[in-house]
Amino acid sequence: MALGALFIAFVVMCVLSLVAIVLLFIAKKPVMKQVMLYVTALFGIVIAWLNVTSEPSNFLMQRGIAAGIGLLAVVGIVVWHVSKGRQETAAKALVTASVVLGIATLFF
Repeated sequence: MALGALFIAFVVMCVLSLVAIVLLFIAKKPVMKQVMLYVTALFGIVIAWLNVTSEPSNFLMQRGIAAGIGLLAVVGIVVWHVSKGRQETAAKALVTASVVLGIATLFF
């Protein structure tokens, strides 16, 4: 029963990440672009936190990789703010990579 609930939670996370990424790339208004970037980055950080805390304490390499993947979301937000939205595609790509790689490492 517990594995079924975990599977449902994982599928919900996958669907939410897909929706967030699609909305991130189709948003037209500047305010909506920024909001979706923050929401998607926060989701990427949460996924990274789940990855880090789900690994045993002696699996330092896997925990470091998961933390590095979460750091991509933070770097995406920094790129967005430093370039004041001019490097929009790079910031979106970093945040998207954080979410996609986080889900992939959570699966494998």
